[in-house]
Amino acid sequence: MIKSVSSVTAILLFTLVNITALPTTVNAQKSHNIDLSLIVGEWSEKGKCNFSRYVFTKNGKYQSFFKENGKWKLHFNGNYARKNTNSVTITHTTPNNNTFEDLLEISRLNSKKLSGTLYIVIGDHEVEKFSWQRCPIRQ
Repeated sequence: MIKSVSSVTAILLFTLVNITALPTTVNAQKSHNIDLSLIVGEWSEKGKCNFSRYVFTKNGKYQSFFKENGKWKLHFNGNYARKNTNSVTITHTTPNNNTFEDLLEISRLNSKKLSGTLYIVIGDHEVEKFSWQRCPIRQ
């Protein structure tokens, strides 16, 4: 009888140890580490490369341009930096020298496509899904 009680106690103890070792966020998605070097270049919504561009440089600069009267005009100027494994912060400065910061949460980044969620803090604090394609060199 004592032997079977010790066996039951051992099984209960084993089960308790294994249950407490389980992760508490079973359904959480693992975040993937984005190769941020792929963000360098010019991006736009599909079919809009001739009208607007989001530019990321090797040295952490960010600019957005739009075409007006056949010429590219700077809309925002700023910097970007890695926030965590799959997101970057973009610090914008408007032509009026107003500064604000957005968060770009990246779900896909490769040589042709950049997509995810953009958290815009200026105005009404918008959240929008985005899907950008890499653009050819501006003319």
